[in-house]
Amino acid sequence: MGNLFSTNKKRQITDVDRAVLSLKTQRRKLVEYQRKVESVIERETAAARELLKEKKKERALLCLKKKKYQEQLLQKVDAWIFNVEEQITNIEVVGRQKDVFDSLKSGHSTIKELQSEISIDDVQKLMDETAEAKEYQDEVNRILGEKLSSMEEDEVNAEFDKLEEELLDVDLPPVPVVPEQKLPTEVVEDEEELPEVPSEPVKVRGPTEETTELPDVPTRPVKERVAIREEPLTA
Repeated sequence: MGNLFSTNKKRQITDVDRAVLSLKTQRRKLVEYQRKVESVIERETAAARELLKEKKKERALLCLKKKKYQEQLLQKVDAWIFNVEEQITNIEVVGRQKDVFDSLKSGHSTIKELQSEISIDDVQKLMDETAEAKEYQDEVNRILGEKLSSMEEDEVNAEFDKLEEELLDVDLPPVPVVPEQKLPTEVVEDEEELPEVPSEPVKVRGPTEETTELPDVPTRPVKERVAIREEPLTA
C-alpha cells in the first residue's frame, strides 16, 4: 500500500554509478590481497627465525628472500589501492560538480521563464499608473488641507457653541422646586432652654451657706507633710 501512494521516484543507475561500483569492488579485492601478503611476510619471518635456531642458514636465507619479495609486492598493492581510491574520489567530485551545474542550469531556465512573462512595456505602464495614482492622491490631500474662509469659520464656531450648550444642558442636574409655604422661623416652645455657660469661677456653698472660694491649683509639686504625734510625758 505504501508503494502505491509513494511519490518518490527510484533513482536511475547511470554509467558513472557502474564505474564507481566497479572501482569500489576492485578496492575491496586489493585490500583482501594486501592482508594476504602481510600474513605471508609474517610467516616467512617466523620461519627464518626458527631455521636460524636450528642452524639451517641456507633455508633461513631463502625465507628472508621470499619475505623481501612479498614486501616489494606489498608496496605495489598499496600503490594500486591508492590509485583506485583517488579515481573514486575524482569521479564523486565530478559527479557533485555536474549536480551543481544542473541545478544552476535549472535555476537559470526558471529565471528566463519568469522574465518572459513580464515585459518591459508592462513594467513601464505599471509605474506610470502608480505615479498617476500618487498625483491624484496628493491633489486630494491638498484640497482637503486648504483653509476655510472666514464665513465658513464662523459657521463652524457657531455649530460648535451650539453643540457645547446642548451638552451642558444634558450634564446639569435639575433645579429643585421652591415650596410655596413658608418655613417656620420661631423656636418650638416645648423645647427646654439650656443654661448659659458661666463666665466667672463657680463658688461652692458650705453648710453655713457662706461663699467659699476654691484654692488655686498649685503649680509646684506638693510636699508631703508628716504628722508628728506627741507622746505623753511619763511621770
